[in-house]
Amino acid sequence: MGLPVLIDLGQVAQRLGLPEPHVAAAVRLLDEGNTVPFITRYRRDQTGGLDEVDIRRIAESVAKARQLAERKQTILRTIQGQSKLTPELEQRIHMAESSKQLEDLYLPYKPRKLSLAEIARQRRLEPLAREILAADAAATDLDTRAADFIDADVQVTSVADALLGVGHIIAHDFSERAPLRQRLRGILGRTGRLRSQRVEVEGKPASKDAKHYRDYFDFSEHIDRVPPHRVLAINRGERARLLKVRVEGPEDEMQAAAEELVVPADHPHAEFLRGCVRDSLQRLVLPSLEREMRREITEACEEHAVAVFARNLRNLLLQPPVAGRRVLAIDPGFKSGCKAVAIDEYGTPLEHAVLHIIGHKEKKEEAVRKIVEMVTTHQSRVIAIGNGTAGREVETLVAELVAGELQPHDVAYVIVNEAGASVYSTSAYAREELASHEAAVRGSISIGRRLQDPLSELVKIEPANIGVGLYQHDVKARHLHASLDGVVESCVNYVGVDVNTASPALLRYVSGLNQATARNLHEWRAKNGPFASRQQLLDVPGFGDSTFVQAAGFLKISGGENPFDATWIHPESYAIAEKVLERLGGAAGD
Repeated sequence: MGLPVLIDLGQVAQRLGLPEPHVAAAVRLLDEGNTVPFITRYRRDQTGGLDEVDIRRIAESVAKARQLAERKQTILRTIQGQSKLTPELEQRIHMAESSKQLEDLYLPYKPRKLSLAEIARQRRLEPLAREILAADAAATDLDTRAADFIDADVQVTSVADALLGVGHIIAHDFSERAPLRQRLRGILGRTGRLRSQRVEVEGKPASKDAKHYRDYFDFSEHIDRVPPHRVLAINRGERARLLKVRVEGPEDEMQAAAEELVVPADHPHAEFLRGCVRDSLQRLVLPSLEREMRREITEACEEHAVAVFARNLRNLLLQPPVAGRRVLAIDPGFKSGCKAVAIDEYGTPLEHAVLHIIGHKEKKEEAVRKIVEMVTTHQSRVIAIGNGTAGREVETLVAELVAGELQPHDVAYVIVNEAGASVYSTSAYAREELASHEAAVRGSISIGRRLQDPLSELVKIEPANIGVGLYQHDVKARHLHASLDGVVESCVNYVGVDVNTASPALLRYVSGLNQATARNLHEWRAKNGPFASRQQLLDVPGFGDSTFVQAAGFLKISGGENPFDATWIHPESYAIAEKVLERLGGAAGD
């Protein structure tokens, strides 16, 4: 792995509003391969007590700064290779603070596509364009001078052809000027409106999905005031080819601003240049800025959507567990009946049955008897009801039983969010864990377990399938997965895991572990029995010293050889902890 690109950490610290020494320490620790949870919990002394949110902000900001620095180096090498790099241009590239400024500076030096301007250059019309821009005396009479460039061999057959090609070259030249793009970008950002209209196709019936977008058939709002959910809905309508979308700005104001920048008031061919400006704006600059603005708006809205999803997911994962209770889990259903499973306090299924609560009176009475029997036989103290189809009907029945026949047993019921249970029931994890049960039963078991220990159960499901997001299918999958995996990792390491009971699905999110080491740890435990000490972790294949340092503090062992193994104290600090206890007159067992 190459060395990280050097960047100014002072600027990063200033942007984030954090002390530079703390930022530098966090970056050093991250570059050394330490995970965010590990730095947050065990290296707070080095980072000045920065929390997990700050460390993640630093990591993200540094990654962007390094990406910008790498892009600058690439651009400088490219322009140097063209022998066009001047000290002034090099300085401006080094000073660029954003990718937009950088790409504006690079635009004139990008490899050219076969544009109208490039075709005109191939027709040898560039000298005339340069003469016009420089107000050269040789081009005082445009028509006379343009006649000198008529050449049937390169398809310039008239003065009009020559001037048209020259106009394309000048328009392209204007479009590559960074100050012009920056000025127009400012006007568009200040006054631009996002506009969407219905796409009408003659002779074609309206799409069934069209009704979902009727609010946007003739919609216009200032780009700064369009809420994220609306932008994402409009983008979806555009992808479905039901909406035509654009960013509109004040054309007269932008034309006047562009002319002021690039057309000198006393230029002899000012009228011709104004025409070139108009062509440059309509054909090149404004479409480019519109694409750029749409992309920025969408990225900001996607970030908002991911943040909402991450916040909801964190709240869901960190729900308090209902530990030590036997549960009767019911997955409601109409046609195929309700699947009921009794599970013990460790999540092990004890009995399952199909109940027909909706429909015939006899079947309903039979279902009531079965629920009472399962609750009493297995001493279930909580009934977990999935919130899916027929959930309300099941809740009504269970509420009556809790207040009636089951009252002496002190039973409570809870509605559980079953989003993702069906996905889990057919997953590789479910087939491995519950091989002897069919998919429908696995779904019910998952509902019960996610009441007993939400975090341990929900990590087995892809976060995007849990259904707590905003327009999650309109967000880039890579961005969404990276953010949600970060949330799951944060939650798992915030809570810590019991190394002797955790599943591979939970272990893979522990600081320093991955899918392979989590699987190896689980297999070692199955083969050799429970871990008696954290030191035994080093016997697991693939569990080296660096992995041990990152993971050991988050892997807890209850009732092991060393009482410290059940605490947050890291093995590297055991000696210090013992000295502290010695001074206090206590022992590790305390």
